[in-house]
Order: sequence, then structure tokens, then C-alpha cells
Amino acid sequence: MKATIFIYFLFNLCIILCVECSARYKTLYIENDDLCSLVTKRKIKLGKEYKSALRVSQKRLNFHPLEWDKNMLCRFQVQSAYGKGGILAVIQSLNFRKDDFENCIDYVQFTGKNGLSSKRYCGNITASIVMNQNTIDNIPEIIYENSFIDLNEMDVKIYVDRRPIDYNIKMEVDIVFTSYLLGSCKEEHVDLKPCREDLDSFCIYKYFFDDGAVNCPFTGCLDEKGCKNQIDSKKTNVVVTPQSVGNKVLIGSISSLFIMFALFILCVWVCRKHKIFCWADDFAHPSPTDESNRNSRVIEMNEQTGSRLANDHPPSVPTAPSIEEDKDLPPSYDSLFPEASTNR
Repeated sequence: MKATIFIYFLFNLCIILCVECSARYKTLYIENDDLCSLVTKRKIKLGKEYKSALRVSQKRLNFHPLEWDKNMLCRFQVQSAYGKGGILAVIQSLNFRKDDFENCIDYVQFTGKNGLSSKRYCGNITASIVMNQNTIDNIPEIIYENSFIDLNEMDVKIYVDRRPIDYNIKMEVDIVFTSYLLGSCKEEHVDLKPCREDLDSFCIYKYFFDDGAVNCPFTGCLDEKGCKNQIDSKKTNVVVTPQSVGNKVLIGSISSLFIMFALFILCVWVCRKHKIFCWADDFAHPSPTDESNRNSRVIEMNEQTGSRLANDHPPSVPTAPSIEEDKDLPPSYDSLFPEASTNR
């Protein structure tokens, strides 16, 4: 009984962990070949719901104290999941080098499907600071200082110069790409939510709101309830990560697990109280009636088998001739000495 409950609990826990891990942002790194290939340009097709976003970051850019043999050029394409939609690119944080004339040594650049390219992004960029701006009449506006929008697909180029990095410079790149639906999403798509309520457009997955990553390219960090929240979290050294989608799913899954576990225990208790299924009295020890019925069936089967064997006559076997018939007896005395028998 205890082993069954433990296995049931462990099975559900594994399901929850799988769901929780899958609900987080998909993250790719510029050092990996699955994003930045030396041979071809990777094409990344975003899905829907929690698969409709991609996070691009780095792991080892700071381990660059010596000059490389060649420059690093990473090219890839991000494709939207919606035919009537596109891609939102928002730089969360960036720290790429500039020369003395404010020209980019390293940079990030976006190119739309129509061939138009953004400026080269470099220097120090933080989304919560860049997007924390006041607009006329407090109407959110698209900000391009760290964002880029395009229909259907977007080409991305990340360039890192081969020159060594100074020990006092910390290289950083963190970009979130989000697939959006262009048009109304309040009634037709319940799993989507508009970046601006007044426009009912730029619809993204509703659980990307208030998750620690800025997905909407509007001033005021609309999907994060204002940029001030992120600024305050940085001041208090609170690390905000875009994993709240997974956290929300995890909380819901754990709640569901305990509810299912409680129902399971309740069913076990009811079965034991009313002695049904494997808790029935005759489950392991059949009742006398059942035993007698089973015995009568066995006797009947034995009788049928015996009668069938009795009706089957064994094949006849030829008998051997009698030993006395085949034995040659010696001639009688009278036949040998007829005269003696006459005189007598």
C-alpha cells in the first residue's frame, strides 16, 4: 500500500518537473553551433504559447583576454508562429565595446524581411532604463533604442571583434524575441493578450506578462507593470529572471498534484471502508460457495475426460500362437513298439 502511494507520488512529481522545465523560455547561446553556425545561417521557427519566445545570451564572451584568430560573426533568422504577425526583438541588456570615436567595435543588428536594417546596437543598454521614458499624454510609444519589429521573420547579426577584452570590461548580450499576432486578440485568442489595451494589437502569450522579461517594445515596460519594478529590483540586488512562466505552471501543477493525491487517498479509504475491489473479503480467499462451484466444475471436467477415454477402444493386438501348439512332442510308446503292446 505504501509503495503504491510512493510510486504514484513520484510519477506525478516527474510530470510536474517536465512541465515546469518546458514552460521556461527557450535559451540559445551565441557560442553554440545550434544558433551560430560557421557554415550556414540558422533558421529558428517559434511556436505558440510558451514556445513563442526565444532568449539569446552568451556564456564565454568575457573569457577573451587574448586576441582571437578571427572575428566572430553570428547570423541567424527568427521566424514568427503567426501568418498575420511578426517578431518583436527587445534587448534586455547589452554591453559591447566602442572605440574612442563612439563607433561600435562589437554590435548587434536586426534586418527586416523588406531588407531594412536597424542601427548597430552597442555600448551599455538596459531595457528598464532605456524604456523608462515619459511620453506625450502618457501614451506608450514604440521605442527603437533597444527594440526592433518586423513581420513574419527577422534576420539577426551579432558581431564580436577579435581584439582582446580589457579585464575591467564585462561583455554582455541578452535579447528576447517574441512572436506576436497582429490584430484583435481579446475574443478570438484567449491565450493571447495585447501589449497595449487601447490598441488591441501586438498580441503575445498572456503568461509573458509580469514574468521579469520585457517583451513589448513600448515605453514604460508595459508587460512588466512599469520599468520601475525592474529598476527597484536591481537596486535591491534582486535578480529577476524570465522564468516566472515556469513558476506559475509549477505552482498550478503542484496544487493539482495535491488535489489528485487527496482524491486518490479518499478513493482508497472508501474502497477499504466498503470492502470493494482488492479489499473485498473474498478477493484473496474465495467464499465456500465459489469454492464448491469451482470443485464441481473440476469434477465435471474429470468425468467428461474419463468418459471420453472409455469410449476410445484401444487398437487390437494380434495374439501369439500357443506354446503347446507349436511344441513337437515325442512319439508314443505304442507307435514305437506295436508288438509289445499286442502281447500285453
